[in-house]
Amino acid sequence: MRESRGLRAPSRRVFEWARELLDESSVSLGELDCIAFGAGPGSFTGVRVAVAVAQGLGYARGLPLCPVSTLAALASGAFRRTTADAVACCLDAHMGEVYVGAYRRDPEEGVRALGADVLRAPDAVALPGDWTYCAAGPGWAAYPQLAGRLQSRFGGLEPDLLPSAADVAFLARSRFLAGSIVQAAGAQPNYLRHRVASVAKAVLAGRDDQ
Repeated sequence: MRESRGLRAPSRRVFEWARELLDESSVSLGELDCIAFGAGPGSFTGVRVAVAVAQGLGYARGLPLCPVSTLAALASGAFRRTTADAVACCLDAHMGEVYVGAYRRDPEEGVRALGADVLRAPDAVALPGDWTYCAAGPGWAAYPQLAGRLQSRFGGLEPDLLPSAADVAFLARSRFLAGSIVQAAGAQPNYLRHRVASVAKAVLAGRDDQ
């Protein structure tokens, strides 16, 4: 596995890593069953690069793609590190907002969503059900007033935990076996922030009137 933060040329480096990992495993790209990628939510650049790299690899050998929520991957990492039965994931979306997802442990799929991933202002975040959650992700530390308001629902806190490529791959396995795949042309990022998504589409279409 390869992981890094703050890459200056992320797409080029990820392609290099993919080649290194394939060589180390003595596996060719064409021998893979599918390409898993973190579909978001997350930073615009990071999500865009993830989708573009997955599409490039998928097109190269006609491989299907398996999108995985970055918040689901974060929850999977929390389940590996703790004994919690439910995880509340929170990433800083900037602009005074957070990405939030609630998940429970699932013996077959790894994680199961308790609701849709959402983009919310901190004072509008609510957690579903009566679960006691492990609070995972740096969003809780970025907005301490949010963590303080919901602390009675928390049984533990993992503010330094980030989504991992290993958990994206782990969750993709059951999704692939269940047929939850898309072709390269159909891969879509999950930005959640509609303004960012509309600007991205305009840039890709060669327009600057947004």
